[in-house]
Amino acid sequence: MTRLRDSRLTPGPLLVSLLGVAVLAIVALPVEVAGTLDVPGRVLPAREWAVVRGTDGAVSATLRDHRTGRVEATFVAAPERGDATHFHLDVGASAWIAAGDTVGAFVSGEAAVRASRLAGDIEAAEAQVTFFEAGQKDALVEAARQEVVRAEEARDQAQRDADRLADLFARDVVAAQDVEAAQSEVQRATAEAAGAAARLDDVQTGRRDEEVRLARARRAALEREADALRDRLGMNTLVAPISGVVHRVVSPDTLLVVADTSAYTVVLPVRWGDRARAQPGQTVRVRGAEWGPAAEARIVDLRETSARADGQTYLLATAEIVRGAETLTPGLLVLCTVETPPAPLTERLRRFWTDRLSG
Repeated sequence: MTRLRDSRLTPGPLLVSLLGVAVLAIVALPVEVAGTLDVPGRVLPAREWAVVRGTDGAVSATLRDHRTGRVEATFVAAPERGDATHFHLDVGASAWIAAGDTVGAFVSGEAAVRASRLAGDIEAAEAQVTFFEAGQKDALVEAARQEVVRAEEARDQAQRDADRLADLFARDVVAAQDVEAAQSEVQRATAEAAGAAARLDDVQTGRRDEEVRLARARRAALEREADALRDRLGMNTLVAPISGVVHRVVSPDTLLVVADTSAYTVVLPVRWGDRARAQPGQTVRVRGAEWGPAAEARIVDLRETSARADGQTYLLATAEIVRGAETLTPGLLVLCTVETPPAPLTERLRRFWTDRLSG
């Protein structure tokens, strides 16, 4: 007797067929799924000011704005050739520096000598101007005044003698020669009186205007030289442009780092293939540890200049912390999750398998 073959279908092929149809139906649906992009990051202060000393003794200070990526050199100074100078960093044990604080300066022996010499020269020039503008001393003025008095008295006496001789000549008592001699004495005494008056005026008014102008010009030139020296010394003074926390770095060339911790930023290396998924304005969840609370940031900058690491090309995105900054500290390595715009399910699946294959 022939056994009849069971014509019922086994459940295995049917289940596989149904699953395939379901997957195709889901993929074909116009469904968009929100996604995320996980990238590592590093926390940086909003701004950072670093003081560095070069091998030639020059000191430079650079202010970096991590929010915009802009770098601005705020101070560069070098010792003058042949001058015995040294750079003195005066921060002390302070852990905080306020904007405008003087934190260091070049100390120059030659500049100190020049400043002292100029101060003495300016003081002498000022005294000379005062002397020329005010005139001679009182004793000289009094002597000139007494000379005028004597000259005027001699003139008056000569005039009286001439008048007396003229009267005697009219009565034929004296000769005409005596009268002429008396008139000549009057003219001489009058000239001496006028000269004495002129000398008194010269003593009272001081030196001539040309000498006064020369004294003032010399004083002004010395003051300009002193101002230039002060400006030069001011350029050798290091002043903090920002307020922040002082970080001491164990380095032979980095002298000081000041971090503006009023705000934080996070630098994110985004793979070149994911550049379309990271855009300014997107939300970023920042987590320093798996068990700690997450901070929130916003992407503010995406640099188009590519950088390579581990054989891959990256873009550098900068995100500014907007919430939860108290859980972070500069230099901390964090895990960042970028909330990317919704994309079709097929695109999500393609990226999933691409990441798995490339990883």
